[in-house]
Amino acid sequence: ADVQVPFMVDDSIGLYHGQGKAYGVTELYPQERPLGTWLWGSFMVVKVVGQSVLVLKLTDTTGESTADVVGAQVVDGRLMGFKGHTETVTFKHGVQSINNVTCRTQRTTPQGEAVDVQFGGDYLSTSMPLLKIAEGNEWVNFSARISDGMKQQLNNRAAAYPIQWNMTNGEYNATWLVPTRLPLYFFSSQPNPAAPLRVFINDTQVELAMGYTSREVAHSNTFLGYWYDATPLLSQPPEVFYVSVNIASDPHFIGVYWENIRPEATEEVVSC
Repeated sequence: ADVQVPFMVDDSIGLYHGQGKAYGVTELYPQERPLGTWLWGSFMVVKVVGQSVLVLKLTDTTGESTADVVGAQVVDGRLMGFKGHTETVTFKHGVQSINNVTCRTQRTTPQGEAVDVQFGGDYLSTSMPLLKIAEGNEWVNFSARISDGMKQQLNNRAAAYPIQWNMTNGEYNATWLVPTRLPLYFFSSQPNPAAPLRVFINDTQVELAMGYTSREVAHSNTFLGYWYDATPLLSQPPEVFYVSVNIASDPHFIGVYWENIRPEATEEVVSC
C-alpha cells in the first residue's frame, strides 16, 4: 500500500532560518523530474510507493522564476514519462498539444495549466503492488498479471547481462542477485522469521524463501521478509493469476510486490 507522509517545510527537515524562502523541488528517485516550488513553512504530503523510497532535492530558488514545465522532463522538445503512467504535468504558459497529441482538458493552477498526461505502454514501476481483491480476518487475496512489458524487460536484461549465476553457492538465495528472475515480495512492517506466512497461488500452496541482508548471517536482526521466485509463471498460462496470503501469523503484513521490475521512459502519449 502507498504511504502518505506529511511534514512541514521548515527546520524540522533541516531548512533553518528559511522564513520567506522558496525551494525548487526535484524528485531524484524513483523518477527524476521537477515537482515545482515549495514555500518555507508550508505543510506538504508526499506519497511513497509500497516498500520503495522517495528521494527529493530541495534548492533555494527564492526570487527566481518558476519552471516552464513541472511534473515531467522535456528532452529535445519531447515530453518524457514512464510507460503506462498517468502524470499531472503543469505548463507555465499553457499547452495545446503534447508530442503531437491534442490536449482536451486543462486545469488552471497558481503555477500554470495542469494536464493529466497518459503515457503509452504496459505499466512498469519499482515495487509494483499486486491488486488486493478481498480481505478478511486471516486471509488477503490478490490478483496479478504478468504483462508483455514485464517479460520484455527481463529478457532485455538477460541479453544485456549474460551472467551465469551459480545455484550451488547461495547466489540464488540472495534476493538482490539474479536480476533476470521475477520475485514476489511479501512485505511486512515487522517481518518475523519465526512466523512464516502461508501462501497459495491459484489454490496451490507454494513454499516461500526467507530474505536476509546477508547470505552468511541468517539472524532475526537481518531478516527482510518472505519472498517467492515467480519466474516459472513467465512461461505458464494463465497470465492472470491469484495469490492468497494467510496473515494470521503476521498482523503487520502490508502487501505483495513485484521485484526486479523498473520503470521505463517513453515519449509515447496516449491522451492528455
